[in-house]
Amino acid sequence: MIMPIAFKLCTDNVAQVRKVASSKIFSFFEGIKNSALSEQYKICIIESMIGFQKSSVFYQRQSFVQMCQKIMNLADDIFEQYLLLPLLELAQDKVQSVKYMLYMTLDNHFKNQGRLSKNQQLKDVYNQLQNDKAIKSLVKYTPTLETQVQYQEFQQQDNQISVQESNLNKEPQLEEIEDDEIPQRQVQQEPEILKQLKEEKLQFIQKQEEKPQELQINQSDVKTIEQVQELSLNEKSEVNLTTDQTTTELIQNTQLESNNQNDDSQELQKFEQLQGQGEQQQKQNEGLQLNEEYQQGSQNDQKELNTEQDAQ
Repeated sequence: MIMPIAFKLCTDNVAQVRKVASSKIFSFFEGIKNSALSEQYKICIIESMIGFQKSSVFYQRQSFVQMCQKIMNLADDIFEQYLLLPLLELAQDKVQSVKYMLYMTLDNHFKNQGRLSKNQQLKDVYNQLQNDKAIKSLVKYTPTLETQVQYQEFQQQDNQISVQESNLNKEPQLEEIEDDEIPQRQVQQEPEILKQLKEEKLQFIQKQEEKPQELQINQSDVKTIEQVQELSLNEKSEVNLTTDQTTTELIQNTQLESNNQNDDSQELQKFEQLQGQGEQQQKQNEGLQLNEEYQQGSQNDQKELNTEQDAQ
């Protein structure tokens, strides 16, 4: 990505390279407008810029002023929300060249009637810098040998101050001492703007993390709905199968019952026929027995008559 390279060029040893690179930082804000991660990119850019403003090297603080020169004219409220107060803090900078850079930036902005030319805070700082003696000496007079010498002296003083600041920021090498005698190190408080940026960054990351979770929940809901629909279809098919089976069983049972009824009626008919035939045969047998008995009786009566006649 080109953004780290651009910020690296803002710390170059050549002043002209730093100037050109710093004047192009505003284009990053215009390039990320249509990006899905525009908020995250914006926070990263602002954090990097505030790092230049808090730097112990004076020319990096100058680069921060040059970065803000074109960002002040952007239509968004990025400058007022995040960069206005850090820029105004440089009006109290110990290095005169940083203050002079801030004065020239505000002077060009007001002369060109920039977007924030009516901002009262900028006006107050601009008036304060106009009354600064060192800046007056650099602005009023054309460069002569004396002024050039004075300017060189100012630069030497600025370099000495920057060296002193860098030495102050270095961690001192502590001698071996007992635990009870270890001094408590004072930690500088974090600027409120950085805290705000970190909070916005965390909120943005949380929103980005919540999106896939919501998508997963929606996908799980869709899957559950599909499963419920499949279960309902399966239940309906099972109910239809059971109803079909019951109907076929009822039809088969009715057919069996009708068949059984027909068989019973046929058996009754056969039984009645056989019963009728048996009764007829019984009647015939009884008639035959009666005839035989009658014949035997008549024969016996005749024998008795014959015997009686013989006896007479």
